[in-house]
Amino acid sequence: MEKHIVFLHCVYYLAGACPISFLVIFVTWFVSVMLRKQLSFRLWKYLHYFSYISLPFALLHIPNLGSQYARSEFVQLYFLIIVGMFIMFSLIRILALFDFGRRPYRIVANDVLSDEDRLLVIRPINTALRVNHGQFVYIKIGRISEDHPFSIAHIDDESGEITIAYRLKGLFTRLLSRSKAGTILSIAGPYGSFMQNLTRKNTTPVVYIAGGIGIAPFVQKIISEDNVRQQIIFCVNRTRASAVFVPLLKRRLGLRCISLLTREPATDTDLSGHFSNDILRTYVTSPENYTYYVCGPEPFEASVKNVLHSAGVQKEVIYTERFNW
Repeated sequence: MEKHIVFLHCVYYLAGACPISFLVIFVTWFVSVMLRKQLSFRLWKYLHYFSYISLPFALLHIPNLGSQYARSEFVQLYFLIIVGMFIMFSLIRILALFDFGRRPYRIVANDVLSDEDRLLVIRPINTALRVNHGQFVYIKIGRISEDHPFSIAHIDDESGEITIAYRLKGLFTRLLSRSKAGTILSIAGPYGSFMQNLTRKNTTPVVYIAGGIGIAPFVQKIISEDNVRQQIIFCVNRTRASAVFVPLLKRRLGLRCISLLTREPATDTDLSGHFSNDILRTYVTSPENYTYYVCGPEPFEASVKNVLHSAGVQKEVIYTERFNW
């Protein structure tokens, strides 16, 4: 009962002292919870952006109405820290609108790999980014645009060109696929340390496991360092048409490139089914002696890690790509 009274007091305080904040939060909560199934993900996402405006209005009332604020220097310091962080992150977002800290790149090519996959080649207009294998960049199309992360498939050290393989998944990638040669993109990065341990001095045998377009960050590494260490790759795709880069890697690795099709029957060059413990042990002797790099959708990565753990592979030698910094 006391908890309900406290909650009602909080609601009363918000509604009376911070009516704008209360209204914004209430509308966001009501629509997100009650109408979630009727909303597209993008609308649901933008609705939550709308709730950000409630914070400055709420902060304005604390010095005048907060009883704890008036009595405690610690609370006052805590309040100042929150205000400082709010100002700092607001400035960061404002600067991002003007492409502060980003590099302009021009599209050289935006070719079709399959019905749902594209190969984007971009060249720096000024200074090129210094990129390592396994890293990713964020791309903006125009001044007012979302930021989306993309794995880097190839780096040309001489020209600074970056090649990105991407799959058409939503509005942003479809807009990107319609961008013509000559279009200027805003690039931020590089980020990530997915394959930073995979240097030429490290000769530990490696198994790559790629789901769909998750094969992209592995291609150049495999081709350029096949004489450095033993390399095996499992390429898991829905159909043969979507198995981009697999023919190239089969020519390079031969039987060490294993193609799995989840929605088509087996062929002379492809297996049918999902990645499993049996398939792993068929092609990898003593799985615990390898290092593993896994890239694909999150459910795919989670499934692969479960298979590897069941095969006795320690989590310390399993690396997955994460779009963070």
